[in-house]
Amino acid sequence: MRHGPSSRSRLSICPSTGPASTSALYQFGKISGPFENSAQTGSAPYSIDTDGGVFGGFAGYNHQFSNFVVGAEGDANFVVGTKKTDRNLPFTFFGAGAPAGFADIGGEQTWNASLRLRAGYAFDRFLPYVTGGVAFGNVKTFYAPAGLPDALTQETDRVGWTIGAGMEYAITDHILARLEYRYADLGKKSFTNIPLNVHDEVKATTSTVLAGIIYKF
Repeated sequence: MRHGPSSRSRLSICPSTGPASTSALYQFGKISGPFENSAQTGSAPYSIDTDGGVFGGFAGYNHQFSNFVVGAEGDANFVVGTKKTDRNLPFTFFGAGAPAGFADIGGEQTWNASLRLRAGYAFDRFLPYVTGGVAFGNVKTFYAPAGLPDALTQETDRVGWTIGAGMEYAITDHILARLEYRYADLGKKSFTNIPLNVHDEVKATTSTVLAGIIYKF
C-alpha cells in the first residue's frame, strides 16, 4: 500500500514500483459476541456471551489514486477459547412430552474468514479505512441436562456479512502496522433433534479487534 509522503520526514512511503501493491499480514486479536436463541422448545430465549482469541493471516491487493486507496483482501483465522456455557436454563429435554427441566447450553466458534473490499484516505504515514464484505465461520452449540456431559452437539458452517474500520501506519516502505475493528453477522439457523426433543434457532454475531503486521511486496 502506498501512503502519502510526509512533509516532516525523509522516509519514503511511496513504493518505487508504482501505486499498486500486494500485502501479507499476520494478525491476532480478541473476539466476542452472543449466540442468541429464540425458538427452543420449552425454553425461554437465552443469550450465550462468548469471547476468546483470534490468530490468523491475510492477503490483499491495493491501488492508490492520489491519496485515495481502494483494494480487496481476504483473511482466515483460528478462534480459541470461546466455548462458554449458560447453566440451569429452563428446557424440555429427552423426548417429546418429557417434563420441563433444566439444561446447560453452550456456544463456541473455532474458525472464521472473510472476503472484503476496503477504501481509505492516506495522509502522512497513516491510512484510516473502512471495510466490508462476506463473512464465513462456524457456530457450535452444546446441550446437556444440568450438570451432565453434553448430550448433543450441533455445528453449522455459515455465510454472513461483515463491516468494520481500521488504521494502518507505515513503519517503512514495506512494513506496516494495523489495528482494526470488525462486526460480523452470521445469521440465524435452526435445527431439530426429534429423539432429544431439541428444536433450536441460533443467531450468531461477533465483534473482533485485530492487530497485525503487514509486509508489502
